[in-house]
Amino acid sequence: MAVTFTENGTNTPNGTHKEFSYTFATIKTDGTDVKVALDGVTQATNRYTVNTGSSPTKITFNNTNGVDSAVQESDGAPKTGVKVRVYRDTLLEDADTVTFVAGSSIRASDLNANFNQARYALQEEQSIPIDAEDIQDGAITSAKILDGTIATADIADNAINADKIADDAVNGNHIDNGSVTAVKIASNAVTTAKIVNDAVTADKIADTSVTPGSYTATNITVDAQGRITSAASGTIANIISDGDITTAKLADDAVTADKLANSINAEIAANTAKNTNVTTNLTTSTTTTAVTVNSSDGTNATIGEATGSAIE
Repeated sequence: MAVTFTENGTNTPNGTHKEFSYTFATIKTDGTDVKVALDGVTQATNRYTVNTGSSPTKITFNNTNGVDSAVQESDGAPKTGVKVRVYRDTLLEDADTVTFVAGSSIRASDLNANFNQARYALQEEQSIPIDAEDIQDGAITSAKILDGTIATADIADNAINADKIADDAVNGNHIDNGSVTAVKIASNAVTTAKIVNDAVTADKIADTSVTPGSYTATNITVDAQGRITSAASGTIANIISDGDITTAKLADDAVTADKLANSINAEIAANTAKNTNVTTNLTTSTTTTAVTVNSSDGTNATIGEATGSAIE
């Protein structure tokens, strides 16, 4: 098959190279049938020059008449990774062909020129790849697309809306972590079964009107969910009536002197004084007429001699 285009000839697009060679033959010597496409988009002919006399023949980008900033640097050099295609586009206008008139001579050179012109054009139709600009808008229908051939890279951002997603097609494996925000969750959609045990912390519970703090003898109100909705400090009323404390309710040694009335303590002290035994040390001494019992506290007793018989 005849060569009708060259891709990235001689140089690799890197944001610096501006010259790219081509190897196909052309009819025109002024380069008007040489075209250039960057990433499938044909560029204006005034954005590059064609040198048909160099070896190899080549094109050179410039920025004299502006650049395509999507694929070119400011000096006209194709950006890194851009595909540069230099291709032949043979002109088929009446002015570019030889016209034969009745009675005129037919020259071989004219026949060959017309033949080559047609042959070149047919070669181009056969070999040059079809780019997006060659396809009419809306011309490719679903029937022309092979099943399974559209990859992720072929889908434009935000091109797939809810209508294009089949029911129940999106499961947990297709949802990115952290991508479901609060606005994506319908009201009342989170049921008890969807909440993990111990997942609801204090921060997730709505505040009530109760002021945080400590309360004494508290009066509280609890709602149906077990939340304290009001709290206030109170006082402890007399809840033990007279006579309620019986002997059985007192622990051993629980009642100290401080718990007794003063009058009772006074009586106990008096009785204690009355019942105190004086501890003494006793000795005896005798004479011919008496026996004396001597006490250490000075209380002595003398027993005199008997004057009669004690037994009648």
